[in-house]
Amino acid sequence: MNQELSMNANKLVAFLQKPTSEFTKADIISFIQQNDIRMVNFMYPAGDGRLKTLNFVINNQAYLEAILTCGERVDGSSLFSFIEAGSSDLYVIPRFRTAFVDPFAEIPTLSILCSFFNKDGEPLESSPEYTLHKASKAFTDVTGMEFQAMGELEYYVIAPDTGMFEATDQRGYHESGPYAKFNEFRTQCMFYISQTGGQIKYGHSEVGNFTLEGYIYEQNEIEFLPVPVEQAADQLMIAKWVIRNLGFKYGYNVTYAPKITAGKAGSGLHVHMRIMQDGKNQMLKDGILSETARKAIAGMMELAPSITAFGNTNPTSYFRLVPHQEAPTNVCWGDRNRSVLVRVPLGWAARKDMCTLANPLETESYFDTTQKQTVEMRSPDGSADLYQLLAGLAVACRHGFEIENALELAEKTYVNVNIHQKENEDKLHEIAKYLLDKGMNIGILENDFGAVNVDMLLLQDLMGDNCELEMISGGCDKETHRRRFRTKLIAMGMCGYDRVIVEPSGIYDVDEFFDVLHDEPLDKWYEIGNVITIVDAKLEPELSEEADYLLASEAANAGSIILSRAEEATKEQIENTIEHLNRALEQVQCKRRLDREIMRKDGAELSKENFDKILKSGYVAENYRKMELDEKKGFDSLYFMELKISADELKTQVAKMMQDPECGGIFRVKGFVKDDAGSWMQLNATGHEISMKPIGDGQEVVIVIGEQLKEDCIRKYLEN
Repeated sequence: MNQELSMNANKLVAFLQKPTSEFTKADIISFIQQNDIRMVNFMYPAGDGRLKTLNFVINNQAYLEAILTCGERVDGSSLFSFIEAGSSDLYVIPRFRTAFVDPFAEIPTLSILCSFFNKDGEPLESSPEYTLHKASKAFTDVTGMEFQAMGELEYYVIAPDTGMFEATDQRGYHESGPYAKFNEFRTQCMFYISQTGGQIKYGHSEVGNFTLEGYIYEQNEIEFLPVPVEQAADQLMIAKWVIRNLGFKYGYNVTYAPKITAGKAGSGLHVHMRIMQDGKNQMLKDGILSETARKAIAGMMELAPSITAFGNTNPTSYFRLVPHQEAPTNVCWGDRNRSVLVRVPLGWAARKDMCTLANPLETESYFDTTQKQTVEMRSPDGSADLYQLLAGLAVACRHGFEIENALELAEKTYVNVNIHQKENEDKLHEIAKYLLDKGMNIGILENDFGAVNVDMLLLQDLMGDNCELEMISGGCDKETHRRRFRTKLIAMGMCGYDRVIVEPSGIYDVDEFFDVLHDEPLDKWYEIGNVITIVDAKLEPELSEEADYLLASEAANAGSIILSRAEEATKEQIENTIEHLNRALEQVQCKRRLDREIMRKDGAELSKENFDKILKSGYVAENYRKMELDEKKGFDSLYFMELKISADELKTQVAKMMQDPECGGIFRVKGFVKDDAGSWMQLNATGHEISMKPIGDGQEVVIVIGEQLKEDCIRKYLEN
């Protein structure tokens, strides 16, 4: 008797004395007949990521042969959103290698996973299971090797707090009882999973361990052994089903949620991979990571953003991907490094008999440890579409063999430090620069007080593969604006940008930006880098109390201040502007006085050294007296669309209305209009200058910003 087969927890393997890959229909029938199995369940994953079940009572052998051979009809439109009700019928056909005895059924029941087929008897191309099959085959066709995978399934068990043997917060890693409360539950899960055919490596309690509102939240992990990738997906799918069922039996709540609450460990679904050929692991060569492994890693670096579509399907997925939580935030890889996207774990490459060192009575022996080396993708979590995720990883690794610069890409994205440590920012910068060349990691958040964001249009020339633009528009109330700002930053935090540049409107209280950035979870996602304030070198000598307050609030925290139009201003005007700045700070009881922080050059004249200084200027956490701006008396914005007015006439009319007190206190007008030749012109008007310059593209809109604006009066100038 084959000892490996006889010790297998899967009752079919032990009984039939053959591995699951060799199961036949005759084997299944024989097992059912000789083990008094009374029912058969067909199980299959649907679009919601959960296993569905179809129950059969075995009437006789002929009926049993019929369902095993022909399968059954199911309603595809109720299983997948991409199937329409008008043509929804699908076949489900059992895959014999997946058969197992249901550990939860009171009536002896055999369960089998199924594949989907269409009306023509062909595999359903769009089904997740068949997508993975095609991806696995394509990998082998291109490389001549087999793609294998294994998952690390993390989950939380939630139950009422007994108050006994309280665990140390966030220190649950490999904790033993009684401090870990659900070790017995986990081992029972592991036993049941092994009975279903799951090839388990080990299980343990994980870092997350905390109490909240009278409940214990304890994180656990079950890690599997590497198997062919299609088998790996089946095992993970069944394992999640087992853990949920056993949790229900025990009265425990079980969740695979990526993040439960801020500051506590999230649950991932790390996937280890190895590439096999003729039964040998190809991840190592001469004791070091092979070219084969590095090509696969390069493919994952290149396609990393796409993998998140299947591995991180829930918005809360991105609450987990924050620094200092052993979760990746940047596209890079490294050895034994949990701050990177792809980790190369220890692989027993030292070639030392550690068993003999730990056990002096043992004689030196040889064990082929090369089979153990894997690489680990760390971004996925429990929300993942298992089949699509593993298909995506197979495609990404295959891609590494299809691109010419794979080894160069692997070299450029390799790090040997913790990228979340301050002292390693230079290394992170090198990665960011490379990714900029690839174009995918800079976000700009543009805010405009106007209901239509004119400044956004002025940034369009920056937009490209290496730069994405987002905007907040509208002169809404403060709370609405805070909500919009927060929502945008959360959305941008999910995009994996290395840097987000925020350009707030010149008439918003900047303090609200700082307040939002210090809120959870943004305080975990973002770190304030530099605060740069741009001030008109020819600042008006007299401003309203509200305007002076906003001026002070925007300058108080600045690491550096740039004077715009400095080349047009006299030395006296510049000094008056600086004096005005400091006077505004004094009025709000701010102790700071500005001098060396001020760049007395126009932005166009700044040298590389000036920019280096600006980008290292940081910010100052300064205190000042807060002014609650009266929204009714504060700043207004009006916008006018599709004006029937020429560029020259618009310039003339804007000059007139800015001098008319009946229009209110106008201090800024901007927008776009076409000239007589049909070309776009950009309007920019302040109290002392009106410019009209050609621009590549625009939108027929004029924005008027000021205090106590009178729309009817302004409209007369612009429409008459």
